[in-house]
Amino acid sequence: MKIEGSIVLQEVVDQLHIDLPKLVAGCAFWSPVNAEPTKAVHPDIRRARSGEEPRTVTSEAIRLDDNTFANKVLKNKVSHLGKFEGFAVCHIWPKTCYDERYHTMPANLVLLPRELAGLTDHNRPVEQCLQYRAWELYNWYPDGQVQPKRPTNYPDNWREPKPKPISTKLSGTKPSSSDKNGRGCDVLPIALVPSDPDEFRHAFIAKGRAIMSIYFQDGRVKDDVWLCQRFGMSSNVIGNIRSKTKFRSGEWQRLGITKVIVKIPCEGDGAK
Repeated sequence: MKIEGSIVLQEVVDQLHIDLPKLVAGCAFWSPVNAEPTKAVHPDIRRARSGEEPRTVTSEAIRLDDNTFANKVLKNKVSHLGKFEGFAVCHIWPKTCYDERYHTMPANLVLLPRELAGLTDHNRPVEQCLQYRAWELYNWYPDGQVQPKRPTNYPDNWREPKPKPISTKLSGTKPSSSDKNGRGCDVLPIALVPSDPDEFRHAFIAKGRAIMSIYFQDGRVKDDVWLCQRFGMSSNVIGNIRSKTKFRSGEWQRLGITKVIVKIPCEGDGAK
């Protein structure tokens, strides 16, 4: 009798009511969005096909790697957070590790505890959520693929990528707000009122709504109402705000948005 591991896993997951995508989301670390995430750091390196290719240099001058260079790339991008041990760097899209355009592209990489790494290759719901998250953060997916759609089981507890502190040696240098393709190279400033995310979360759920004040380069300020729907005590406040289409990397720059202030309305506020 054949016993299929993925089927056994799914049966136990269902019995224990474990949400695997949410588990992965809470453990995942991503490259900062302002660190040229959609460019391969080593455009002349890809992974060698196991059992088929030796780790060498091809006739096209492409160096064949295992996962060493991809591992170094992402861990370098998040080195300001600390030293990661017991983590594995995983590729978001299947077989892209064999393409030098994507093997060392930060937007195609996620850092997960080793125990969860296999889910990125063998669990389709996890794959779909990671692919949409990469699109959500970096406005990117591989050539030849269909633009990811938000899965029905999409988690709301993703860790927000944290940019590296700007060196004081570079003071006076203006950061670029977009690259030549119009994609964002900065993080949209988002402020909460109250500022503590836990305090905001409790107030948002209790009140049922918040007011988003959107500031534009031309001086306009637009107030939108954010209703508390599909939002719980474990939800990532900033992550939920950034997931909105107009606040995604590349889109807010195109619209001329400069910052967003989200506040819990007091009695008498005009927005309903």
